Amino acid sequence: MTWVTEEERRVYQAVVNGGAVGFIGVFPLDLTPYLCFEGGDAFSGKLGPIPGVGLRRSHGDVLKGLLAKGPLEINLILTGETRSAVTRNIVGVIPGKSERVIQVTCHHDSMWLGATEDAAGVAIVLALAKAHAAKTHRKTLVFVLEAAECLYVLGSKGYILRHKDDLIKDLIVGLHIEHLAMEYVENENGGIVPTGEIATRGLFVTDRGPLVDIVKRAVIEHDLRRTALLPTDTPLEVPTDAAAYARGDLPVASFISPPL
Repeated sequence: MTWVTEEERRVYQAVVNGGAVGFIGVFPLDLTPYLCFEGGDAFSGKLGPIPGVGLRRSHGDVLKGLLAKGPLEINLILTGETRSAVTRNIVGVIPGKSERVIQVTCHHDSMWLGATEDAAGVAIVLALAKAHAAKTHRKTLVFVLEAAECLYVLGSKGYILRHKDDLIKDLIVGLHIEHLAMEYVENENGGIVPTGEIATRGLFVTDRGPLVDIVKRAVIEHDLRRTALLPTDTPLEVPTDAAAYARGDLPVASFISPPL
């Protein structure tokens, strides 16, 4: 799982402890890896104790084929750019009879070119906003497309800080949507094919008041098979754009399926 970096860190540290001068990791799928090695930081340009690089599987196969023929000398050139930029949260409010807020959120940035991360979430948030825009509700509905989730959830942190005295102060629950996809598996030829099943998914829910019971009833009522209800207070935390909310003790129900 290239998104969850604990295993990458463990392997990298074992390589460092073994006295290696460099590290090349080959991932099991033909996807561009996302790496955060211990002591290094891809966003700031800080380097770890030894240089490391992750290869997609097809590139790793080429390398292993060359290595099988004998000693090999490799020149590896890594290029990158760090620069300042402005990105924005997008907020829509449907006033209700009460100022108390139910918020629906996803992030609009991505680490990859792809529909799942997180264009699928954006589509759902926009569809829900459109469906509810013509109605008057008891609660105020807030729809947020957050920036910079992939940069330490900076968009969430900025939004929470900016609205701590209004929308966040009146927040009942944040409903967060991260990825939505059917299940795909690898076939014997290395291709990615659909199984026809819904992808496994998790719902991280704050254990406060009736929230867990409400979410559980919804999962059963709508037959959301292959869904796990998960707590928000484990070492895993909440691996979605709801992370800053959960750390700030704000109640969340946060949905995630692939690529996690």
